[in-house]
Amino acid sequence: MSKGRIFAAAVLAGAVVTCSPDRLRPGPPSVSIEVRQGSTVFSPDTLPILIVATDPNGLKTLIVSFTGDDTLGPAQDIDTGDDVEVIAVLSWPIPTGLVPGQLLTIVARATDLTGQATTTEATVTVIERPPAGP
Repeated sequence: MSKGRIFAAAVLAGAVVTCSPDRLRPGPPSVSIEVRQGSTVFSPDTLPILIVATDPNGLKTLIVSFTGDDTLGPAQDIDTGDDVEVIAVLSWPIPTGLVPGQLLTIVARATDLTGQATTTEATVTVIERPPAGP
């Protein structure tokens, strides 16, 4: 093969490489927590929580828990199926006996298939239930 043909083949190979789509770049997942408007909850009550986690490399784990109060139950491990986006709607039971004004911290931790992780927190405030009407 002549030097001219080798050079032409190298140029063509370089053009193919530069025209190919970008590879996925490693980076941590994105995680968001949404709670009802006002970020408040009664005790007892059920707190709806929306968790959205995304990662172009795929999600390995998504764990949701509360910190600082063991009465709020164990962490929940959400099935990710190695998907690039997971949307979880939870109905978390809030026990009786929590004090109005108490802050509850929700923690969501997502880990992608490359091992990178992101932890996000949101808080809700326990409020007093209004008295029952006549």
